[in-house]
Amino acid sequence: MPKINTAVVLIALVSSSFSASLVRNAEPSRGKKTVTLRGTIFRGDKQHPVANALILLMNAKEGEEQGTSVEAKTDAGGAYRLDAVPEGKYRVSIRTWYDSQEQVPCKLTAAKTKDNNSTVAVFMENGRYVEQVFIGDVSIKAGKEIVRDFDLECKSLFSP
Repeated sequence: MPKINTAVVLIALVSSSFSASLVRNAEPSRGKKTVTLRGTIFRGDKQHPVANALILLMNAKEGEEQGTSVEAKTDAGGAYRLDAVPEGKYRVSIRTWYDSQEQVPCKLTAAKTKDNNSTVAVFMENGRYVEQVFIGDVSIKAGKEIVRDFDLECKSLFSP
């Protein structure tokens, strides 16, 4: 079994530390329109839901309030729900935890998902393996509830 690339681990640790420092409860800013975002996180198809994943939306605009970051955990069926999400552009982070490297579904050291502008990183944190998917530029518009599913199946960064 190949070892995890040290550079990928370092980048992932810096990114995860930065994103963890941004997490706050969602409180709609006065005058900002909000929406509920819900969906399912799965791997490959909806027959393989990802339970207990942490989904984090971070405001993508530099200088915006940190309070616009929101998070939720998936249930046993991979479903998540984020209420009172202010409209805007977000970076999405989805984390899953494993007890051994063999249990981590993505075996690639440089990977992405089907989503545009995505990367997958695998690293160790507190004695457990973490698979973290980053997806950039997800637009949220106020109005009706938004249903957005995320497929965590990974593929090579170098594939089309």
